[in-house]
Amino acid sequence: MWKFNKKLARLTYRLYSSSSPSSPLHGKKKLPQNLKFVVLNPAQSGLVKNDQKQPRHRPSKKRSHKETGDNNLDFGSKLLVFEKQNSLDSALNSIRLKKPTSASLPSLEYNALLQSLTSSYNRYQLREFISTHQPDSSSHLTHWKKSKLSQYIIEKIWNCQPISTPTTPTGIKSTSLTFQFDSPREIFLLLITQNGKILTNFNKLGLTFIISIQDNELTVKGSPSLLKYAEISLNKIWSNITHENVRMYSLMPSKDVINLIQKETHTFFEYLPDLQMYKISALSPKKISMAKVFLLNAVASNPNTTQHHHTIASPALKTELYPFNNTLENLDWLNKSQDWARLQSVVPKNCTDLMTPTENATPELTDAQISQFESSLSKNIPSLSPSDSISQSLSITLGHSLQSASFSSIFQPLIHKSFISKLLNLPMYKESSSSSSVPVPVPLDQHLITNAHQSFIQLNFTPVPPTSGSSSSPFLQIWFEIDEFDNIVTTSMRPLLKLQENSVILRTPQCQTDYKITSDYIQDLLPDFDQTNPDAWLSEQKGLQEFLLKSHWKLNKYQNLMKKINISLPDNLIQQYQLTDILTHRVLNLRFPTNTAQDDKYIIQYSDISRGFLNNGSYRQLDFINVNPSETSLKTFINDVLSF
Repeated sequence: MWKFNKKLARLTYRLYSSSSPSSPLHGKKKLPQNLKFVVLNPAQSGLVKNDQKQPRHRPSKKRSHKETGDNNLDFGSKLLVFEKQNSLDSALNSIRLKKPTSASLPSLEYNALLQSLTSSYNRYQLREFISTHQPDSSSHLTHWKKSKLSQYIIEKIWNCQPISTPTTPTGIKSTSLTFQFDSPREIFLLLITQNGKILTNFNKLGLTFIISIQDNELTVKGSPSLLKYAEISLNKIWSNITHENVRMYSLMPSKDVINLIQKETHTFFEYLPDLQMYKISALSPKKISMAKVFLLNAVASNPNTTQHHHTIASPALKTELYPFNNTLENLDWLNKSQDWARLQSVVPKNCTDLMTPTENATPELTDAQISQFESSLSKNIPSLSPSDSISQSLSITLGHSLQSASFSSIFQPLIHKSFISKLLNLPMYKESSSSSSVPVPVPLDQHLITNAHQSFIQLNFTPVPPTSGSSSSPFLQIWFEIDEFDNIVTTSMRPLLKLQENSVILRTPQCQTDYKITSDYIQDLLPDFDQTNPDAWLSEQKGLQEFLLKSHWKLNKYQNLMKKINISLPDNLIQQYQLTDILTHRVLNLRFPTNTAQDDKYIIQYSDISRGFLNNGSYRQLDFINVNPSETSLKTFINDVLSF
């Protein structure tokens, strides 16, 4: 059937109302000479039988359209009335189905029915239902509240009266139904799945739920007919519960982490100590699969990562709670549940803004401190070998070093507003150009649009623990370029093994930002794509070949990607990896500094990063990249960035 709506009616009226043979069109559609639109009522369209009596619709005089003789306006009015009548018929039929089978209702069932009518319908619908049964009663119902209209329908239209339930009812059907379970699994899944939407829908029907957590007991109260419906529906829901046992190979997650995973994935965890397994239950296998990914992401720690903290002391320090902005500063799912604080200097009484930079705000580092940083950044580094495609990357990221009440710490990338104006005055970085032209300052968002920027998608993979004890495999990242049409360029795939990542967190409470100095050692598993010999590109990585063939590449639609992949490691072992995070980068490369003979000494990389898969949100990141770490000393690099 044709489904008309208000927008269509307004559009039709706008297009044709001003058209006439004598009026200029001015871009409007010309009115057809003979309008051949046929509007059917529900009976004529076959929605109801011809002999079925329809409730009469009487719109208010204030809202009804005046008779103007304009066929076009009448046409639009008929469309609106048709849609309104169709919606009203559904509401009236829904009210009719709530009529109890018995004229005597226990007080509990009576109150539940009264609450259901009051909360589910508006006053107009309740008045129209009364008018269909008592046409002469509409005049004195205008100012009645919904609760009084609902009570009138129950007692006057349906002739039902509440009765007191005796202590030992005889001849009265039971108004409660009790489910008893061995564990809280069934009740927990009913409460947490879709954030309790299942119970909310039952409650709208007039059912009341009483839950006893200690006894694993669920009691449902309502009319006998509704209880029968609830019994069948709940048993059908619980029959869809699936289970899977997951073995733990590393440290056991804390109870808080398990509770967080249950909340995020709508699952129920039971620990089996004899088997050292978790039994995961859910109402669908997909939820269990996601829970396994969350669990792996929570317990897997990269053994090839080290992190040291160094604080440049200030005369007076204090810890302040860190105010997050959910739009630009995004934590992952594991850290969102905690409160975080940053170490910063105490504000003097004569200073109104802590974030105002001063002449002495730039921290000063000694040679002993630099030597300590070099030692931390050079731990466990692999030997650089061009034949093995191993390379080093040295960078400094701006952000805030944050600490929780449990003394855990994270580094949150952040670009303070004082750096934005400096970025706009920097020229673009080009590998084959040494032009020193001064750019015209524009807003940073416009800078990303008007200047050449690159877009990438980053897939983070965590090694799945092996069945037998062996050394841990390095973490895996797969990067793709994204073209101007937001299509993923599959031939640009770069699978990178994170062999070693050493970092030093430099806390500077007297400044607007802290600094993370990172030395990365990565290994590229693929050569560059050769169009003359495409078959040789993935000849040694069958897992990556399968990953490309079986994944349906569409930006921001990650359900079509393969979540598990097998990788041939350099030591000829096959390692399975699980996808745990997806990030989309918009990158703008700027040159710094601009007043030296070496224009390509550093790259400032501005990134607009969006998260997906397990995490959502976005944040912005600013990295200073040392192009030639072997030629520029660490001390020079750090001092140049601190003075930016």
